[in-house]
Amino acid sequence: MLVAPLPDNEEERLRQLYELTVLDTLEEQEFDDLTCLAAQICTVPYALISLVDRDRQFFKSHQGLDIKETPRDIGFCPHAILKDEITIVEDTTQDERFFDNPVVTDGLKIRFYAGAPLSFANNIRIGTICIVDTVPRTLSEEQQQALRALSRQVVALLELKQSIKKQVIADKERNDAMKRLILSEKREHARSVVLEMLAKDDSLETVLNALVLSIEAEMEGAHCSILLLDEEGSRLLHGAAPNLPSFYNEAIHGIEIGIGVGSCGTAAYTGKRVVVEDVHNHSYWAAFTELTYKANLAACWSEPVLDSIGNVLGTFAIYYSEPRAPDDNGISVIESAAKLAGIAIQRKRKEKLLIKTRKLAEEANRAKSDFISTMSHELRTPLTSILGALGLVIGNATGSISKNTKGMLEMAYRNSERLMRLINDLLDISKIEAGKLDVKLEKHELNGLLSQSVEINQAYAIQKGIKLNLQLSNEKLYAMVDVGFFEQVVANLISNAVKFSDESETVDISLVGMEASARLTVEDYGMGIAKEFQPQLFEKFTQQDASDSRQRGGTGLGLAISRHLVTSMGGTIDLESEPGKGSKFYFDLPVIEGVAINRT
Repeated sequence: MLVAPLPDNEEERLRQLYELTVLDTLEEQEFDDLTCLAAQICTVPYALISLVDRDRQFFKSHQGLDIKETPRDIGFCPHAILKDEITIVEDTTQDERFFDNPVVTDGLKIRFYAGAPLSFANNIRIGTICIVDTVPRTLSEEQQQALRALSRQVVALLELKQSIKKQVIADKERNDAMKRLILSEKREHARSVVLEMLAKDDSLETVLNALVLSIEAEMEGAHCSILLLDEEGSRLLHGAAPNLPSFYNEAIHGIEIGIGVGSCGTAAYTGKRVVVEDVHNHSYWAAFTELTYKANLAACWSEPVLDSIGNVLGTFAIYYSEPRAPDDNGISVIESAAKLAGIAIQRKRKEKLLIKTRKLAEEANRAKSDFISTMSHELRTPLTSILGALGLVIGNATGSISKNTKGMLEMAYRNSERLMRLINDLLDISKIEAGKLDVKLEKHELNGLLSQSVEINQAYAIQKGIKLNLQLSNEKLYAMVDVGFFEQVVANLISNAVKFSDESETVDISLVGMEASARLTVEDYGMGIAKEFQPQLFEKFTQQDASDSRQRGGTGLGLAISRHLVTSMGGTIDLESEPGKGSKFYFDLPVIEGVAINRT
């Protein structure tokens, strides 16, 4: 058995893997759908999404197997990630890398393996989507193409989930910044002098200089300074010291904090007050003796300036030209001054952070919409090819196939259609969020339009064993509608009703005229929806029951999209439902009279 060598970019590869935060997570339907497709398309019993960690393979999805990980040194996937192309081992017993591997000789006794690498930018391959069989075999070119397409979809799904996680983190950071700012403003309310200057939007330097001068006026003979800790948290920078000699300020600017680095360097490092009564006879000041004599400084009390949660922002120091110890009043003054300095520094930094956070949030929102749109288009292309290929095979275009094979391919085709609906929903949502959904309103007679829309959905209902019962209005009702939007909303409501109805049940569809509107209703007699859940139903990614919806299909986007489409046509959409008695979804459109009107 040959253990796979490490890729040249192993550390970079692991960093990319860990940034995805997908290791040791639970199974997810989206990934299971892809391995299910891989197994069905390639007609093998086992399919895996394998992520190659430092010492193991973690299986994000494991179709046909219960194991969640294996040691890396016995894995096939560590070999597969060494190149961009699919790794195919038609007979493991004839391959010097694997013939004596324990998973070949014992256990599953794997005889066939094929793995398509999950490739990210910069030639980083974090794992594979792979298929396994217990008998020797090969793959057709079409199956290889499908496996490559599925690997791209796994990568796209991982990147999409990572993007969403980053957006959630950005939103949380923005909200946390807002909360801290609000709390800071409440504390500042009692600090009239600093608050007044901050309210006038004076610069931080102006506020800190004013604070220093006010303390110097109160403490006779004192000279004060405020030093700011840099972003790296390692050096002190000049903040305010209007009455200290400029050569002293320049010498102190940029000093590295640490125990024994004067009073301020030590206070910033320890986060505790440091009082040196005589700088000329203290070890902390030994390196600054000549400087203190030149500046005529003999005592220094330094208080760390902290933010609201105790992080060091800098120091507030009081100097005297003769040795001196602080009394209770002196301690009270320096504590109060440090708190006021902390309020000013923290507020100004939060204002800067808030501006930056808002900008990042706006950029992230744009990036998210662009990413969803781009990735949906990228996913649609290979999926369309898969659907086309499956359709040809099912239709015997490549020759006759067995009944069992046809059944599996039809299942793969249905799952591919489900993925295509998800992609289309994501595209619609991204267009809605970007304000790029075009509305074309035209005058239409609703009876005919509804009949046409129901007819389009008859095949789906028949396939599910559901009868569609259509009741049209006794009068002609005209409304300004976008035909595509109208058909999409009707299709979504019928699809949901059929989906949550049992075989042989009926879905009632009706159109009635009201005082100034037309109401279209789709009613099923299925499981119904709990009262507390109904207000959330038209929100994005919301489904009434996660376990049941996983079995019946659905993205949680259809009703959110429908609400937007109905609203864009000037209407409203709502529902009535009771658990165990079914659900009634309806939307109202304003009716019109007169000649046809076209609006874009």
